[in-house]
Amino acid sequence: MDSPNRISLTPTVARQTPKNEFGNVLKSALQTAANTGGALLGGLPGGGIISAAVSNVTSLANSGGSAQAASYAATGVTAVGGGGGATAQALATSPNGVPQELGGMISQMRAEADRSTMMQMQMQQESREYNTISNVLKVRHDSAKSAINNIR
Repeated sequence: MDSPNRISLTPTVARQTPKNEFGNVLKSALQTAANTGGALLGGLPGGGIISAAVSNVTSLANSGGSAQAASYAATGVTAVGGGGGATAQALATSPNGVPQELGGMISQMRAEADRSTMMQMQMQQESREYNTISNVLKVRHDSAKSAINNIR
């Protein structure tokens, strides 16, 4: 009496895994990264500027799904608070808009890059000299070996 074309229906059961929407997970990850990054960057030279940017990202993430937050996220433009703190003072007192401590770091990095380039050039020159001497000695050896073989 059982026909092979029977359809078995199972009752609907509740979801076993938690329902995590992509937007909520992304928001949580951004908040965690911004909080951790802000704490780490606060101690670095010039970290005030980076910390201000990170705090703006945090406030942007916390603002939810407003139209203004969406436009900021789309353009990547956020307004840094006009509170004239140490960051604004450092930018205002430095030439060309670069903080003095950052300018010093840039000049140190430039000097280190120059030293590294000079060392690399010296090593390349030494390598070329070594290869030249090696080639001369090989030709000398091959010539001597050929002369010995010709005598036999």
